[in-house]
Amino acid sequence: MITAKNYVAQAQKGLINTLPNVSPRMAKPVELICKLLGEAVHFVMPDSGKIMDDHFKGLNDLPLELPFSSFTIEFLALSKTGYKIKKVIFIDSDDEKIFVHTIHGEGENWFIVPAVAIVDKLKSFSVSDVLSCFHTRYMDCVSLQDNNYTITLDTQVAGSMCNLFELLEALSCRNVSTINFQEASPANVKRVKSGKLPFYETKMLVINSRTACHAKSDSSPQTHASPKQHLRRGHIRRLQNGNIWVNSCVVGDPTKGIINKQYLVV
Repeated sequence: MITAKNYVAQAQKGLINTLPNVSPRMAKPVELICKLLGEAVHFVMPDSGKIMDDHFKGLNDLPLELPFSSFTIEFLALSKTGYKIKKVIFIDSDDEKIFVHTIHGEGENWFIVPAVAIVDKLKSFSVSDVLSCFHTRYMDCVSLQDNNYTITLDTQVAGSMCNLFELLEALSCRNVSTINFQEASPANVKRVKSGKLPFYETKMLVINSRTACHAKSDSSPQTHASPKQHLRRGHIRRLQNGNIWVNSCVVGDPTKGIINKQYLVV
């Protein structure tokens, strides 16, 4: 389910409203981020910010590459206790570094999380390298060494990096495309002048999977194949010419028995 709607514009207005209460040193960075947010490419994700939810198997050992130099991801974040918070992740990059900012919203109040993930693009970090950072905790920060450079990921932004990788994994699939979830308003300039929020073009992902699932024959040399009817869960299939997403489907011969599989979606 997608709850998020126009979160980037809400974040801009909320952050601008905080300017009278922030120090002069912080005011300029906040103003700059608000400006850059409006110029970025925007994506919306399902609630909780998960798409494939398979521990990024489709990205194993692939280089960390971005689809755009500047883009946002917005979604409604849900905690296990039922707490809800609006979330905008702003990814910005130049020729040397990738910056990942996290912006939270509660009602009309928005704030920038005071921690930024920074990755050096000039080094050969793979997605697996960066993910390995999340498994070590030290002084609320985790680090990855590469020669003389260190990636430092504050634990507050580790979750945002995972949401980023969810999007990158989906985009790595040849049968995933984008459509507009929200169209840009041609009257945005007038809307802003009249105190209304602009409507930015926002993209959502669509899986165009027509891949048929076939039951393995009894002569199949692959020992993991089951002749019984069962649910094969949706999954990433890694091929030489690129990833594809295979939808969930029922395979097998029901006359040889039925295997009931139960999955917990979190």
